[in-house]
Amino acid sequence: MRFIKVYIILLLYKCSLDFIYKYYVSNTYNYLGFEYNFSRPYYIFSLLVLVLYSFLYMKVINNKNGSSLILAILFLLYFFPNLTFNTFNGNFYFFLFSVFYAIFLTSTYFFWPRVQLIGMSNNRIRRIGFYFLLYGIVLLMIYFVVYYNGFKLKIDFENVYEIRENIQNLNYPVYINYLKPISSMFVTAGAMFYFINNMRIPAFLFLFFGLMLYAFGAHKTDFVILIMTVVIYFYYKDYFKNFLSFILLMFNVFVIIVVQFSSLEFQIGTLGMYLRAFFTPTLLGYLHYDYFISHDFLFLKEHFLHWFDSSALHTNNSPYVIANYYFGDPNMSSNTGLIGSDYAQFGWFSLFTLVLLRVFFFKIYDEVSKNLDPKILIICSLNFGFLFINGAFFTALISGGFLFMCFLFYLMPRNIHE
Repeated sequence: MRFIKVYIILLLYKCSLDFIYKYYVSNTYNYLGFEYNFSRPYYIFSLLVLVLYSFLYMKVINNKNGSSLILAILFLLYFFPNLTFNTFNGNFYFFLFSVFYAIFLTSTYFFWPRVQLIGMSNNRIRRIGFYFLLYGIVLLMIYFVVYYNGFKLKIDFENVYEIRENIQNLNYPVYINYLKPISSMFVTAGAMFYFINNMRIPAFLFLFFGLMLYAFGAHKTDFVILIMTVVIYFYYKDYFKNFLSFILLMFNVFVIIVVQFSSLEFQIGTLGMYLRAFFTPTLLGYLHYDYFISHDFLFLKEHFLHWFDSSALHTNNSPYVIANYYFGDPNMSSNTGLIGSDYAQFGWFSLFTLVLLRVFFFKIYDEVSKNLDPKILIICSLNFGFLFINGAFFTALISGGFLFMCFLFYLMPRNIHE
């Protein structure tokens, strides 16, 4: 895709983000921290950064590796909304850190050499391992879902927070919290695997499992990914990635029209969902940055306690501290997000540590996903893009399912008859 075309679309995309932020988000949600402090130098700087972002994004979408789609999602749903947020936020150092982060992450990705893994020549063993892992994780989670929640299905976004609260009040083992996101990832991958191999019955069975998992946790991303699995299977084209920025631009135009001409109730509902997807992650990243400027860095201690000691899941952890500090609710937990999570660990030094780690695992993802059907890569990469935007890095690796998904990819037959 040519640079000038990419730049024009991304310029319009940024203008639509700026418009929505200025006229809708800052007016309605200023009390949450979405301030509007226009600065001409900041705006000019953002336009200069846009040129560089457009070049990096063009390199990303022209790349054929699986993790390039993860990077594309990070750009469109995080770095560009982050650019708009920083244009009007007024904190130059967070602005600068965000730009350096995006540049260093992307440029390092392109210069990092291939990570070579030991291959498995025995296709039969690989196939057995694939089915054992896929069905073992998914069916184990379905057993717990039925045991604690029955055979309930959910196909809408209503009462999700009430459902989450009710589920959290159930007395179930803590390891289910780790098993659920992994099984959700496996459900979408399994459904797409069977779809592309023209095995509709097991494919729809996995979608059915996905609706049961959604009814148990009520995480809206799980439901959206299930819908996208079906849409991508039936409507995917090879040039999908090239039109991703244009699709989101048209979506922004649609949001502007809806908010401008719909009822007040519908406006608030639309803006609330839009805010959560586009601007809330970068706000939370900024709040983490702002908090840890004047407090001790974490140095990964919450991550390792989170893995080995369930007592670490208490209100002294940074997501609860941030929510209490800025929103005055000690029982509320905030997502950490991409930049916020990394900065909280080592400050500016995170640019040379956690960014390198992210790139290393992206390269592993590329290696294990070689020669897979692009439809499987797209749905899983979209899932991981959302995961990295909203979650801490090590949480995404372990309990978020990234490493488990890499292992499933490693075992996955490239052809059903292998």
